[in-house]
Amino acid sequence: MLPVDLVHSRRQKDRLVVTPLGERLDRAREIATELVQIAEAHVGRTREELETAWRALDVPAREIRLRDGLIALIEDALDLDGRADVDAVALRAEVFSRATARRRSEATFDRDAILAELAQEKGTTVEAIEADLYADLRGAQVLRAAVDRTGAPIALVPGGAAAIVEGYDLSQAQSVLLRATRVVVTLSETPALALRSLLRKLKFHRLLFAAERAAERTVLTIDGPSALFESTTRYGLALAIALPSVLACVPERIEADLRWGKERLPLRYVIEPPSPLLAERRAIESGLPDEVEAVIEKLRAKSERFEISVADVLLDIPGVGLTVPDLTLREKKTKRVVHVEVLGHWSRDAVWKRVELAEKGLPEPVLFCASERLRVSEAVLPETTGASLYMYKGALSASVILERAERLLAQAAAPKKKRARSV
Repeated sequence: MLPVDLVHSRRQKDRLVVTPLGERLDRAREIATELVQIAEAHVGRTREELETAWRALDVPAREIRLRDGLIALIEDALDLDGRADVDAVALRAEVFSRATARRRSEATFDRDAILAELAQEKGTTVEAIEADLYADLRGAQVLRAAVDRTGAPIALVPGGAAAIVEGYDLSQAQSVLLRATRVVVTLSETPALALRSLLRKLKFHRLLFAAERAAERTVLTIDGPSALFESTTRYGLALAIALPSVLACVPERIEADLRWGKERLPLRYVIEPPSPLLAERRAIESGLPDEVEAVIEKLRAKSERFEISVADVLLDIPGVGLTVPDLTLREKKTKRVVHVEVLGHWSRDAVWKRVELAEKGLPEPVLFCASERLRVSEAVLPETTGASLYMYKGALSASVILERAERLLAQAAAPKKKRARSV
């Protein structure tokens, strides 16, 4: 991902305008091709040597930021790591220990003599000892040839220069979102399956969002990392990673409220037509949060009463909002269902939003699960509302989920007219 200071942007009143590659596309390909070729020529050499060669690529002043941005994206794709055959910390400690002892006994010491003595003991050269002393530093990391799981060689940069340039505009947008306090996505005529996949993707990354339906539009409001007080780096990366899934639904508009620059200026960033980011659909990845993956098989093993499956419904209360369950527990005899949504540990606001939904009348019973770290009492959501709140400590308990599901069905009244909308 691009460092924020390499994003091509400018202020325009209260908006941040990000400049896409556009007319610079061909030039970006030329520069990226040269940078990849330089990397390929430096396999087995240090990061410092590679970076020096990259910076030596002469470009006009107006293209320095573009060159450096391409370097950052290529560098992300490379396998650069320290030397595993050298314990530089232990070697430095040994050299410093000998130097200290020599100074105490002789008042002065000869550094070269100490290194020569150590080299002789280890059967190597003074030059090798010098190189090994700081082999753990970033600049001493070595560029490794790229191989697959079987050890067969593959391209050093997957997709080559073309893939780097193709992802440049997306990387700019992702970097900007690292400074977001809120992101509002307006979707129009999005197929229900694509919408559910998108919402599940947001849940998979533990992104805090509220979703509302109005006519044929869905409005998603996603908290940005700058709105949180902890774990902002990890949360910001999750939001950036989820952006392709948002773009896959070809939204009408994405608007982000930012705190930009060192001054944390309040600016707006908007993605809307004719942005190249909205030019084509991208593949939507879907998945379940780790907590859900961990408990689903336990539920299936423990329960004889319920069939356990990944939920395929959106529970929508017009004018209030919608929620996306993770699992559905279907009673084998009666076919009655209880849905389960895992909220995790990010935000108390997410819990209170679900409480509001339950008070307004969910179409089917739902068990909401959230971490005890949020310090919300289960009593805020009585089971008489047709929903229940399970505040778990550490990991989800399959036994507790099954017990709560049975209690919710026992509390259930006659079937309601309003039903969940299957997708």
